[in-house]
Amino acid sequence: MNQSFDEKELEREMFLDSTQDGLMELLLGVSMMGVAAASKSLIFIPLFIVPLVFGRQISEFVRRRLTYPRIGYVKLREEPAGKAIGGVFLYEFVILMVSAVFIWIRYGDVMEFRLWASWSSLIIGVLLLGLFLYLHDKSGKKRYLAIGGLSVLTGLVFSVISFDITFPYIFGYFGPGVVLYFLLMGTVMLLSGIIQLISFVSRNPVSAEDRD
Repeated sequence: MNQSFDEKELEREMFLDSTQDGLMELLLGVSMMGVAAASKSLIFIPLFIVPLVFGRQISEFVRRRLTYPRIGYVKLREEPAGKAIGGVFLYEFVILMVSAVFIWIRYGDVMEFRLWASWSSLIIGVLLLGLFLYLHDKSGKKRYLAIGGLSVLTGLVFSVISFDITFPYIFGYFGPGVVLYFLLMGTVMLLSGIIQLISFVSRNPVSAEDRD
């Protein structure tokens, strides 16, 4: 008799094992806070760029020294790049089209940059909701649904409230709400990653054999 198993649940457990060190969220938090910082001073651009471009290499470097000696190494099945990229573009296209319809209905004009800028923090919040929905699907953790909800709520609040602050670079051109969005959500992701990393290290001490 063939033993049945839930392949989806197995993949979720493997994903959770491979990301329990919190490095994924930590790097995302650094990048998001880098966006906010670089909107104030261009000297902080590396904080935004490096985690995005070299995140995989940085994670692998740290995990070889911190994660794998504690829990071992398992290579996850990688999704086809074309399917993943296609899904991202489709989601972004749908959100942008819905945003265009909303702006047209509310203002009667979709070509004015100022109108898009005024709602840009909400649009970005909904776009990043797709990431958290994906992480929820991969992990089964409702925590990502909560973070996704916070992303949309934060984007909405920063779209309807005016702030007398100036950010001259990067996303500052869209208004202070976007920069504050990235600052808040980046802080949330950074703290979440740090807490997970500390918890992971405390739960999984390195054995004496591994030290030797």
